[in-house]
Amino acid sequence: MGWFRRVIGYLNFVFIAVYFISGAYLLFFGWLQFSKMQNLILGSALILYGIIRVYRVIKRDKPDQQTSTDDE
Repeated sequence: MGWFRRVIGYLNFVFIAVYFISGAYLLFFGWLQFSKMQNLILGSALILYGIIRVYRVIKRDKPDQQTSTDDE
């Protein structure tokens, strides 16, 4: 079952890369044709969502800083 978690972890980063690439693409064409305001909005939303996903993945994978104490 460990291989499944590893594949899911890799897919998380692949999807994040897709969010950034598609967001940059939409932002670029939104700036070229400024009348396409939906491209600017959607591109900004995708890049923001990608940043949030990166933060969540880093926060999830970071080990806890707490030390465990066993009271026996």
